[in-house]
Order: sequence, then structure tokens, then C-alpha cells
Amino acid sequence: MRVKNLCWSVLTFMVVALMGMSFASCGSDDDDDVKKEEVSAIVGTWQGTKNKMAETLIFNSDGTCSEESVLEVGSYQLKNRQTGTYIEKDDKIIITFDKFEEWDPTKGKWYDVEKDKETVEMKYSKTDNKITDSDSVIYTKK
Repeated sequence: MRVKNLCWSVLTFMVVALMGMSFASCGSDDDDDVKKEEVSAIVGTWQGTKNKMAETLIFNSDGTCSEESVLEVGSYQLKNRQTGTYIEKDDKIIITFDKFEEWDPTKGKWYDVEKDKETVEMKYSKTDNKITDSDSVIYTKK
């Protein structure tokens, strides 16, 4: 009789342990939720100024981004735009631009500029909610 009770006790313990492990493994992956929160914090439009040049960064939730620079020269505007993708890693945003364009005000349209891919690394401060590029331009969220 003791052997039978011991077998039932061991079997009951194993069933309870397996049930406990299966419930624990069914929870959502919290790492994905944290990463989505981090990415969503930079999604949006950011603005900065460098040597009288207005710069606008736009980060989209799908990992794409663009940067547009506008320099006022008298009544004339010089505009450049570049688009690409970004990732956030620790306190940095790493952008790879792969398309470059210039604005032709006489024709009112953008034209492609041949240029090699460019990777830019920017510092992102979550506490100040600011992005700083390598030229010390500080972007704030609009």
C-alpha cells in the first residue's frame, strides 16, 4: 500500500509541476512590449536648426524615416531630402539613408541625387526627449 501511495504522490506532484510550468510559459513576451514603447517614443516629427538651416526628422512606426533640410538664401530656398530606415539601440538612433533628393523651385519638384548610402548615428536622450546628431544639432519633438 505504501508503494501505491508513493507512486500517486509522485504522479500528482509531476502533474501539478507540469501545469504550473505551462501556465508560466503562456504569458506575453514583455521584451517586445518594452521595445514597442521605446520605438513609439521617437516616432513623430523632430525639428532642429544648424547654421540658419532648418532640419526636420520624421520617424515612422514602420522603421522608415526622412530628413528634410531647408536653407533660406534671400527669397530663395535650398531644399534637400533624404529617406531611409532607422533602428534604436540603447541611447542611439542609427539611420541608414539610401535615397537623396534636391528640390528644384523652378519646376516645383524633387529630383534624385546619386549618392552612396549614408549611415548616421544620433544620440537620443529619453529623459530630455531630445535627439543630438554628430554636428551637435539638437532636435526636439514637434
